Amino acid sequence: MNKRLKLFELLKRESISLFDNSHNIYTPQPLVNEVLSNLDLENKSILVMFNVEFVIELIETYKVSPLHITFYSDHKNKANLVDRFGVKYTSILEKEMKFDVVVGNPPYTDGQKLLYAKFFEQALDIADLVAFVMPVNLDSNHDKLKFHNHRVQKHLLNLSDNLSDHFNVGYDNIQCVYAKKSIENEVKEYQDPVKDIPLLYPTRKRLSPIKGDTDIAIGDDVPNGVDTIFKVHKGDTVLYKKVEQYKIDKSTKKSTANFLVLVNHTPSKGRFNCAILPNTGQSWSMWTFAFECNTLEEATKLKEWLQSKTIINEISKMLKARNNQHTISKALIERLPYYE
Repeated sequence: MNKRLKLFELLKRESISLFDNSHNIYTPQPLVNEVLSNLDLENKSILVMFNVEFVIELIETYKVSPLHITFYSDHKNKANLVDRFGVKYTSILEKEMKFDVVVGNPPYTDGQKLLYAKFFEQALDIADLVAFVMPVNLDSNHDKLKFHNHRVQKHLLNLSDNLSDHFNVGYDNIQCVYAKKSIENEVKEYQDPVKDIPLLYPTRKRLSPIKGDTDIAIGDDVPNGVDTIFKVHKGDTVLYKKVEQYKIDKSTKKSTANFLVLVNHTPSKGRFNCAILPNTGQSWSMWTFAFECNTLEEATKLKEWLQSKTIINEISKMLKARNNQHTISKALIERLPYYE
């Protein structure tokens, strides 16, 4: 096994421990090679963000001079590793920095914050060409995504096929976005068709869901982990997941209410899977919305209302207006009225 493959095997095996408390998701060598193969790298200044794997492939396979590579490091072990290759590194990104190309597979979230959107914007500020492996949902007009999606579409050069099978991070829409700052595609300003739908029972107060934690949704069960609410499955069954204690400690998705009414984020034909649980202080994942109730009677009435024909029809109407999308957002649920 050559030096390059040995390094990739080491990173695959040890990334989590080597780069603890930083972005430690391993990017497989075939994927790194696929991303780089679509770029003109000759005599280009290149910034690699977060992923040592790209530095290794650039030097060992593409024979790029270390003098042409700068690495953005979020961990001392990463900095020490690229230093052995003679690569410059920095822990600060400033607009004054200028590169020809930026590549990477940035961290996707921190709780509810979409980090990849922030890093994509920074990358376009300091380079003309960006190749980022990240979640892509260009049809989404969620408040957290609409400005990011507009930026991606405006500067989009190319999109890879779906790459989600390379990872296990809770996303099924990971692609490589190739974007070029000098390209300015015409992008029509989005008009949300849901806004044309009159509010149902407009004088009633609106539902107030709490969306779950992104970090809890990501990854597999861990040995000796803490039970958390993962999803509400068919038959109104609650699925649990064991996650690391630090994720529970970090999560703000907790409640002091006596009962929680939980629903899934993908209502089938407008109908929520819905479950009532006594609140024991558990957190819940981003695939679940929770409603707080003080009494079991209140929770029971709310569940009946959420699964009523009235709400099913209203959800179906909103999702159809958005081109039959399958997931419902917090903003859409907040359009729904409370029961009388």
